Amino acid sequence: MLKQEQILDFQVPDVCIFELIHATKLTFMIRIFRQTESSNCSTSQEPS
Repeated sequence: MLKQEQILDFQVPDVCIFELIHATKLTFMIRIFRQTESSNCSTSQEPS
């Protein structure tokens, strides 16, 4: 379970995903993916 200080430290380019678990009780699973120094992902594609 996330602690409030973990959620408050959300920064660009972190990604937050809200997954609806139970509609009538409005229960969500929240996943936060943080960029790390070792991550080397890019959304741009270079020409072949």
